[in-house]
Order: sequence, then C-alpha cells, then structure tokens
Amino acid sequence: MARLVLFVNGELGIRAVEFLAGQVVAAVVHPPGERDAERIRNAVGDDVPIWRIDQLESSKVRAKLADLEPTHGLSVLFGDDIPQEVLDLFPKGAANLHPSLLPHGRGAHPHAWAIAAKEPAGVTLHLIDEGVNTGAILAQEAVFTLATDTAAALYARLMDSGTQLLASSVPLWLQDRLEPRPQPKSPSPAREAGDLDRQLRIDPDKTYSGRELIDILRARTFPPYPGAPYQDTATPLRIRIELEEDEE
Repeated sequence: MARLVLFVNGELGIRAVEFLAGQVVAAVVHPPGERDAERIRNAVGDDVPIWRIDQLESSKVRAKLADLEPTHGLSVLFGDDIPQEVLDLFPKGAANLHPSLLPHGRGAHPHAWAIAAKEPAGVTLHLIDEGVNTGAILAQEAVFTLATDTAAALYARLMDSGTQLLASSVPLWLQDRLEPRPQPKSPSPAREAGDLDRQLRIDPDKTYSGRELIDILRARTFPPYPGAPYQDTATPLRIRIELEEDEE
C-alpha cells in the first residue's frame, strides 16, 4: 500500500488531504501553517505528523520522516521548494499538481497569464524534477477560458478541475498505473511572482487596443489581491474590472 506524504496549500490542498487521508503518513504545510493544520488534523487524525516546510531543514525531522517509510510525495499548490534530501526519501517519486496546461503556464500565476497572454488553461499532474514544473506529465485536463473570466473566476474553475484530476489520477499513480510522458518544451519561460507587476501594468503613455487593455484588467482582477498598477498622478493606483453580461 502506498504511504503518502502531502505538501499542501490552500483549499485544494485541504481537499487532497481529505480525499487521500487513509494513505497519508505525514503532511507538510507552509509556515506558519496554523490556518490549514486544524483541518488537516481533522482529516488524518492525531497519529499523523504535520510539519512546516522549514522544519524539514532539520536532519532530526527528516530522520523522523524517513522512519515513516514513505513511498510517494505529492505537492498540491505548494509554493515552497521541497529540499532534494526530502524528495530522495520517496522511492516511487514525487508529483505535483500545477494549475496550468503544461508546458504552458510554468511558474507563478498561470491563471492570470492564460487570460493576458492567451495561453491554454488547465491543470496538470506531473512528476517533480530539478526544473520549474518541467517534469514528465502523468495526467492533465484542459479548462476553457471564457470571455467573461477574470483571474478569480478562471482560478475557481481550475480548482474544481484540479479536484477532479486528483480524484481520478492520484489513485492510479499510487498503483503504478499511470505512464509518465515527457513534457514538451515550453513555448514561454517559467514566470516569477513579480512578473505580474513588471509586465501586467497600465502605462498611461502607451497605446492599447481595447482588447489588450481589458485582458490586462481581467488578468489582474482577483480580489482581495491588488489590481493592475497604474500611475498618472503622484498617487499610485490599482485598477480592477467588473464584467457582466448584457441582457438587452
């Protein structure tokens, strides 16, 4: 039977814990981690250790993890790097659920870039290697981007598809019933979190088509996170957009 270590973040990470609880021998969260730890504890019980990722820097904690004899590691929307010393503890390897249709959308905020750069959207379960979302693909599902989508609306649908992909694919992976396929070369570079503000900002001296401007605003609309940067006065501003269907 598979012995799974989960590296989880956010609502989708919690859903993964709840769905896979019977096979989880340990869970790892972001610091401070208290927000998610209570729900994880309710799902897995008191006997399953829950660590923060920074605690795995300790050789003593890694030794405790090794003593659990884990077979697989699974990262779900986990934003921190998993140390190679930890990845080496999984004889069956480690996989990651990434909210993009790889090789498109590597790196941060793929839901925003799917709108702004007109890239295909989706969710992908892939093996973890030394690159940024570059490992072999185990399973994936496309998600169509709608003309009415903001980044928030698209992200919500990606989370629903991610839940379905986890439910359908992870059990097969744990049973060695998924055949990894090499990931094609990415048509765009892996993006960093800061690329949103560096590239998706409104320049008051630049000429945009209406579509370009609206797409930037759609991509930067994800309350409560800040909108697109804009400065044409002494006061920096942030701009979001609201879309509604015309009923006339």
